[in-house]
Amino acid sequence: MQMRVFNDAGATAPEVLLYDVIGGMDFNTGEVLTAKSFIEQVKQLTNASMIKLRINSAGGQIFDAIAIYNWLIAQDFEIEVYIDGLAASAASVIAMAGDKIFMPKNALMMVHNPSAMADGNSDELKNTADTLDKIKAGMIDIYVSKTGLDKAKIAELMDAETWLDAAEAKQLGFCTHIVDAGNITASAGKVVSALGAAKLDAKYTDALQQKSGASGMKIMTAVAKLDAAAAKFEAEAEAVKPDAQATEQIYNSGLEAERRRLKELDELMALAPACSAIIARAKYETLQTAGEIALEVLRNAKNLSALAQDAADIDGALSPSVKNSAEEQQEQISGLIAANINNLRGV
Repeated sequence: MQMRVFNDAGATAPEVLLYDVIGGMDFNTGEVLTAKSFIEQVKQLTNASMIKLRINSAGGQIFDAIAIYNWLIAQDFEIEVYIDGLAASAASVIAMAGDKIFMPKNALMMVHNPSAMADGNSDELKNTADTLDKIKAGMIDIYVSKTGLDKAKIAELMDAETWLDAAEAKQLGFCTHIVDAGNITASAGKVVSALGAAKLDAKYTDALQQKSGASGMKIMTAVAKLDAAAAKFEAEAEAVKPDAQATEQIYNSGLEAERRRLKELDELMALAPACSAIIARAKYETLQTAGEIALEVLRNAKNLSALAQDAADIDGALSPSVKNSAEEQQEQISGLIAANINNLRGV
């Protein structure tokens, strides 16, 4: 999200640009501007009696948007919102903070239901759905307070993911004024200058002259920004490109280590089949080595007679005379398993 202030901080009616993704990264600067940083910057406009908030955003993080909206409507200064190109999703929520909302005839506003990525069990997914319903209810209240529409109508518009042009938005109460594109040309010119991370060459300026008002400015600025961002990304990607040979060595080393881990666990399984559940969990869930689960294997060896038979079958190490107390059997079995584990570990 780009947030820039035009005029100086002492201006009484500064223009503030809120462009790109709300809560997202500015690929020109690498900065991530949240509601906190947006509010901190606007607070610096100490002489402002009115803020002209210009929006061109496809949306973003809804909680950042709600925080910005709540803070703006609590301020003493008047707020004029200008939809320079698009106010979609979370950006449309912020737009509702305007005492006046201006839309050029070629601008759009979009409202829809909040969404989220989720995983987990059925209870967790139900909880996510319930949370989204609560977020939607809060958004509906914001839209209702500005438009005067009833909640059912707003919910219907959100369910349908409704795209509104200026005339439709004004009819429904989402904007208060419709303006010609030419009326915001001057401000759009400032946008080109302020965002000058990339130079506009002749083909851009020629096309710009053929476009009407701010629309052409917006398109050409967006193209230039994308060119600059793409070049920066390609340079950074090339700088961190991994060495193919080193990557293959790392992969082969990890593969060999995993094969060795599984082999040792299989050998431990042969020594102590009564502990197969512990060993299977180490193989596929906890990803532990044979050495790391040695003590757990010993502590969970409950079936002494089964372990004695397993050990006798494998090593022939148990003496027939070891038939005395359970304590003697456990001591000899534990020693046998520990010795084999040490062999596996190379101790």
